[in-house]
Amino acid sequence: MGLALGLMASTHLERLSMGELLQFLRTAIRKRRAFGYPVGGWSSVISPLAAFLGEGIRLGCRVEKILVKEGKAVGIVTGGEEVKADYVIFAAPAFLLPSLLPLPKDYGKKLERIRPTAGVILDFGLGRRVSKIRDTIVTLEPPTLGWFTSNLEPSLVPPGRQLLTTFMPLELEELKEGARKALARLREVYLGIFPEIEKNILWERGFPTIVNGAELNIHQTRLDRPPVCTPIQNLFLVGDTTNAEGAGGEIAFNSALECVRQIEHTGGSACS
Repeated sequence: MGLALGLMASTHLERLSMGELLQFLRTAIRKRRAFGYPVGGWSSVISPLAAFLGEGIRLGCRVEKILVKEGKAVGIVTGGEEVKADYVIFAAPAFLLPSLLPLPKDYGKKLERIRPTAGVILDFGLGRRVSKIRDTIVTLEPPTLGWFTSNLEPSLVPPGRQLLTTFMPLELEELKEGARKALARLREVYLGIFPEIEKNILWERGFPTIVNGAELNIHQTRLDRPPVCTPIQNLFLVGDTTNAEGAGGEIAFNSALECVRQIEHTGGSACS
């Protein structure tokens, strides 16, 4: 149960793919470190990428349509403006793609059936350190995960302060109606484990979220998830809904590498 929760953000063992779990564990065992947290937080990864792309980034834009001409993706529409491109890389969950362009019927339905994992996150900003724990905190009744992220990367907080992030998985169908109750339960669990939290809270923030774009269940194994290439030439998928190797975020990273290889080796050819 703990592995399913930690690696797949789900507690429903009856539908999870043990093959996917075992494959990830085999990969993890071969590595010196299978898990980690970026030095400086995730901004230390995202900010250099944004700086590298420079003025090519448009923020606050909603893609309204993917332009296709003669079976080939040629750009997007945002704010009523056509932006032409040699390649279009769709980095959102694949089940959102059918809303942006016509797709072959069977392929579009396959994407729309993708089931994500979901849950609630509750962050605590603390006025002082209440724990030195650097490992992942796992509870099974109820199932939750927790991290003192500032113990992993002190630069995330001012000196003497602490950041705690906690998570509880939810059924996708419960995300809207059950989120408030789940957040209250999540808060109760961690205040029970660390009583010093309550009197040192500077702020707290809770919200529902999609965790993994595709739950690694028996119907969404690597053989079932869509490849990086699509039936549309020069249109690619990137993210954790693809059939790249790994679990969770690792799928997303590997899909990006696979996308680069596809473009370099095939010039953007569609899936056969």
